This record gives sequence, structure tokens and C-alpha cells, in this order.
Amino acid sequence: MRRLLVFLLFFLTIAAVAQNLTLKGAIRQAYDANPSVRALMESVQSQKENAAAVKRLKFGELMLNGGVTKSSDATLIRPMTKELISAGFTTMPFDDELTYWNLDYRVPLFTSGQLKASERIAKSGSSAQMYRLNSLKWSIRYRVTSSYTNLLAVNRELGAWQDYLNALNSLSNHIEIGIKNGKYARLDLLKVRYEIETARLKIAGLNQRKKALTTSLASLIGVNPDKTSDFHLAEVNLENVPEKIPGISELTEKAVKNRSDLKRMKELESISRQHLKIAKAARLPKVSFDAKLNSVNGGNIDYNDRFWSATVNVSIPIFDMGRRRREVRKALHGIKSAAHQVDEARLQVQSEVIDAIAGVNRASRDVDAAKASLSFAKEVARLEQLKYDNGRGDIDDLLRAKSRKKLAETDLIQAKTDYFVAVENLRKTVEGEII
Repeated sequence: MRRLLVFLLFFLTIAAVAQNLTLKGAIRQAYDANPSVRALMESVQSQKENAAAVKRLKFGELMLNGGVTKSSDATLIRPMTKELISAGFTTMPFDDELTYWNLDYRVPLFTSGQLKASERIAKSGSSAQMYRLNSLKWSIRYRVTSSYTNLLAVNRELGAWQDYLNALNSLSNHIEIGIKNGKYARLDLLKVRYEIETARLKIAGLNQRKKALTTSLASLIGVNPDKTSDFHLAEVNLENVPEKIPGISELTEKAVKNRSDLKRMKELESISRQHLKIAKAARLPKVSFDAKLNSVNGGNIDYNDRFWSATVNVSIPIFDMGRRRREVRKALHGIKSAAHQVDEARLQVQSEVIDAIAGVNRASRDVDAAKASLSFAKEVARLEQLKYDNGRGDIDDLLRAKSRKKLAETDLIQAKTDYFVAVENLRKTVEGEII
């Protein structure tokens, strides 16, 4: 019985946690569910393995070769030596069938910089993929934050309008009683009921928006939209934003330093420079070392032999119809193209920073305006309520005041959410915290 109780408590705890979705948890789920993230993670690992493989080229390779040869004529099964010739030509080991194997170790001694350039290309390729992954994660984080906080805002607005609807229903009941006592006119009741229907329409529209945001968030975190009703979104502190936003110059400098897409373009520029080194090295001499251990065995005669050889090879390109020169020119154009792309990426970053700061400033002004509007609307609603309760006010003025107050409340909720999302967009733009 005790074990059953422990199991039930454990199950209920897991179920409760499963239904609680925090913003950080949603971002982690979005990372795990996004196929592009998984593809880039595999690509990063692939590039790392490629870089490790290229790095080992300088150690050369050991090959084991073997085979069986059958000929229509007897052939010599080992190379000529002074000892074989001194014994006479007819005593040499001829055979029409032989087996052989050899161990061949080849190592580059001098490649004119080709190997080192290849290592740098592989390393830069790995870094470029890592930067792509990092940039994608920042984009996903922003999209999840926007959907999540806007969904919370809709929930808050729905709560506010539902409270307003409940207040209208109470007012409707109060007026019905007042009509019986001769205190209110029936027209007042019709006006309140009209306002009730308006509030219901507003709630219906918010529910449609909630459904769209829920579907968007579900697709981001890889959850069936039909099951999102089981989730309880944890509240986000919308006040958790920087008190002061740094200037454009400071944020631009930070963005140029941090942005993954710009770093990636710089890595691609580095790769193009290494390609130029490889193209130039192809026109220079190469030196390699080749050591072999051979074994040959006659199939029809009782003879076998083992011998070794060591060779230093020097390769010097002489004539190729200008192909290598064209490769160098091609690499030079590639460097210029990559440099222009880096400049374009830097200008794009600067433009995005300016736009993001403008968005934050605009959202900040909207918050200030919404706060002022709500303060004014509350005071007007209070005064109209007092006038109406004392029999000196008009129901139209009271309903308009209450409606403006409710709109001001929801406007402030949305304004704070927009500001929070705008700051998150600025974080994404500079790929770092705003300090």
C-alpha cells in the first residue's frame, strides 16, 4: 500500500510538471523540436569530424595491398639483383602464377602549405556551422518569447473583459431592480445589455486570437495544438527589462562583435583566403616519402622472397595549359566576393540594430501613453459612477467611461507585452543581454 501511494504521488508530480510550461522550458522544447536545429547540430559534428580527419593527413597512411597473378608466360617473381644474375639467367625464379602482398606507408614531407590550408578550411567550416546554429537558436528564442508572452497577454485581456462582463451583468441586475422601484428607466437596461453583447464579441475575438497564438506556440515547441489546453503557462515578469537602453553606437559595436551571421561570413572569407593558398601551392614543388615492405611467392615453384624499398618523391608541376593560374585567379575573385559579403553583413547588422532600438523606443512610448490613458480613464469612470449612483449621471456616460477604462487596461497589458518583446528582439539583434 505504501509503495502504491508513493507511485501515485510520483505520477501526480510528473503530471503537474508536464502541464506547467515556463518560458525557458518552451524555448528548450523549441530547440529540441526544431528539425533545422537538429540538422545543424549533426552538421556541426560532421564538420568537427572532417576537421579531425584533415588534421591527420600530415601523418600519412599505411596501406596493405595483395593479389594473385596468373599469366600465359612465366615471369620473374622478384626484381633483378646482382645475386640473381651471377647465378645465371636460367636459374632465375620464373613462374606463371604468383601471389604477393606489401605494406605501403606514404607520408607528405612538404606540400607548399596545402595541408595547413586544408586544416584551416576544415576548422573554419566547423566554426561557420556553429555560428549558423547559434543564429538559428536566437531566432527561435525570439519567436517563442513573442508567441508565449502574447498568449499570456491575451489571457490577461480575456480575464479583464470577463471581469467587465461580470460587472455589466451585475449592473444589469441592479437596473432591473431599480426599474421595478421606479428609479431607472427601461432604456438604461437596454443600453447595458447592448454593452454586454459588445463585451461578448470582444471576448470572442480574443478567443480567436488565443487559438491562433496557441497553434503558433504549439508548432514552435513541437506539441499537438489539440493538447495545449493541458498546459498552464507560467507568468512572465514583464517588468524584467533594462531600466535604460544603451546608445546606438554601443549596441552596434556589441552586435558587430557578437552576431553569429557576421562571424560566419568572416569564416567564409577566411576559407576563401585558404583556397587561394591551396591554388598557389598547386604550382609549387611537393615532397613525399614512400616506404614499402614486399612479399612475393611463386605458385608453381618453391620460391618466395621479401624485400623493402624507401623512396623520396619530388613532384614539380611544369605545364598545365594555364589551369593552375586560372585557379589562382578564381580564388582571388572569391576573396573579393567574400569581403563584400562581410561588408554587406556588417551594414545589415547596423541597420537591424537601428530598427530594433527604434522598436524599443516606440514600445516604451506606447507604455507611457497607455499608463497615462489608464490613469485618466480610471478617474473618469470613478466620477461617472458617483454621478450615476447619486442620480445625476447618465447611463451612456457611465458605460462609455467603463468601456474606455477596460480598453485602457487591455491596451496597457498589450503595450507592456510589446515592450518586452521589443527588448527581446533587441537582444536577438545584438545576440546578448542589454546592459
